[in-house]
Amino acid sequence: MKSGVRPLTPELEEVARKTINEVPDRRDEDLLKIKEWLEKQTHIKARTDDQFLIIFLRACKFSLERTKEKIDTYYAMRSALPEFFTNRDPLLPELQAVMDTACQFGLSDIPEGGPLWFWRLSNYDPKTTRIEDIIKVMFMMEETILLEEDSALVCGQHIFIDLAGVTMAHMLQFSPVVLKKFLQVWQVGYPTRPQQIHIVNIPSFFETLLNFVRSMLKEKLRKRLFFHTNIDSLKNEGLKAVLPEEYGGKSKSIKELGAIWKAKVESYRDYYLEDEKYGVDESKRPGRPKTTSELFGTEGSFRHLQLD
Repeated sequence: MKSGVRPLTPELEEVARKTINEVPDRRDEDLLKIKEWLEKQTHIKARTDDQFLIIFLRACKFSLERTKEKIDTYYAMRSALPEFFTNRDPLLPELQAVMDTACQFGLSDIPEGGPLWFWRLSNYDPKTTRIEDIIKVMFMMEETILLEEDSALVCGQHIFIDLAGVTMAHMLQFSPVVLKKFLQVWQVGYPTRPQQIHIVNIPSFFETLLNFVRSMLKEKLRKRLFFHTNIDSLKNEGLKAVLPEEYGGKSKSIKELGAIWKAKVESYRDYYLEDEKYGVDESKRPGRPKTTSELFGTEGSFRHLQLD
C-alpha cells in the first residue's frame, strides 16, 4: 500500500533520521500499528489518515507507546474543553474578528530549523475579544502549521511573544484556570516540539503572571524560556531576521501576514467542520474514565494567585 505521507526533502529526511528516529523503510509499518491500535480503542474516534498520524509519531520520536498515549490524551483533552475545540468554523464572526487583529500567526523557518510562531497580544482588544477565542484560533493555526510544515515536527518550533502595549485588562483575561488548561493542552495534549520561547517588552505588572506560567512548564521547557527587556536584547539574529518588517525582519508586514494566515485557516474550513465529530467517549473507556481534574489539575489550587 502506498504511503499517504508527504515525502520529506532530503535535508529534512536526514535531520529526521538523526533527531526523531524516523526510518523511511519502517514508517508505513509504524503507521499500520497505530491504526490497528486505534481500531481496538472503542472510546476514541480519531482521524486515521497517514499525514495526520505521522504528526504524532514525529512528535513522539517514533515511540509507539508514547504515540498511543499522546493520541488518547489529545482527544481526551479536546473533548473536555469544548470552549477551545468546538465551533471552529473559521467563518464564524468571532473567529474572523480574532484573525483580523493579526495578533498571532506563523513565520518562516529560522536558520536553526523549524518555523517561528509570532504573538503580539496588544493587537487585540480584551474588551471585545474573549480569551477563549484567542486560544481557539491559536490551536487552529497550530494545527494548520503541523499539517503543512514538515519542519515543525522534524526540527521543532520557535516562539516569539511581544508584550509591548499590553494592559492590565489583557492580563486579567488569563485567569489561572484558563492558563492551566491551555498550558496542559499545549504541553501534554498537542503533538508539538517547542524549542526556544522568547518573550520581549515585559511590563512589570505582567511578571507575576509569567512566573506562574514558568511554574506550570515542564523542566525542559523552563530551560528554553527566555525573557528580554526589548527586541535589541534578543541576540538570536537568525530568529530576528524572519520577524515582520516592523521589527526589522525580512518578512512582510504584520497586517499582510495576518491576512495570509486568515486565508490559510479559511482554506481548512472543511477540515475544521469535519473535526467536530472526533473525540473520546469516556463512558466507553476501559477502566476508569479520565476526569477534568485528572487531565488539568485541581482548579481550586489556582484561584488564589495574586495578580495585583
